[in-house]
Amino acid sequence: MWWTGTPTLFGHREAHHPGPPPAPLLVTAGQGSDGLIMVNLESLGTLIVGGDPSGSEGVIRALSLELATSLWNGWFDLVVVGFGPSWNGSTE
Repeated sequence: MWWTGTPTLFGHREAHHPGPPPAPLLVTAGQGSDGLIMVNLESLGTLIVGGDPSGSEGVIRALSLELATSLWNGWFDLVVVGFGPSWNGSTE
């Protein structure tokens, strides 16, 4: 099922949706020369972010914020495990 709609449909949580979202865990992973790079985290199953600690923390914060504020956040539980001592927040 493909979703289509006007900005009004996707701009309000109260809007009627024609069924389950096609990819509730779709997140922005970056930007390429052709536009945004989107990744469906659901298809990954597990995501491990490594590398520079400050860069990794920024990636986790951005993904968590995007998922927590997603129009589809009622379709999944967001659990962040082992995320730095500077973040005492929990989002579910």
